[in-house]
Amino acid sequence: MDDDLLLLDRLRNEIIDIAALNAPLEREALRNHLVSRDLADIARRLESGTAQRSERFAWPDASREEAETGFLAMLARHRRIITLEAELRAAERALAEDMSEENWARLQAIHAQLERSERLEGAVDELNGQEGSGRAAR
Repeated sequence: MDDDLLLLDRLRNEIIDIAALNAPLEREALRNHLVSRDLADIARRLESGTAQRSERFAWPDASREEAETGFLAMLARHRRIITLEAELRAAERALAEDMSEENWARLQAIHAQLERSERLEGAVDELNGQEGSGRAAR
């Protein structure tokens, strides 16, 4: 496993531990906890990362409502893309096994859904004043 992945795994586990203890997850308290666990460097890197600059809900001055709404919207986009990509792989396999009109239409429909999703994501970024949010291109 890559060093950054190990650090992120440690970070995730620490945040889960804090939440399990019903400790506050406010910015300063979380940062102090992470510093006490020798995770100051990864916390600093995450605070200065592109997600915080590009996603308004991750900005330090975002309200709780903005943060929650933005996080849930990003999670929904992620789940939708993951689901569509899984459907795309299944459609590609089906077409490889049976070159039927039905399987071809299904593959084309999934491609169209992915394209619409990417255009919608770009439009949302534009509305938010973000010239590319740093999301991975497919």
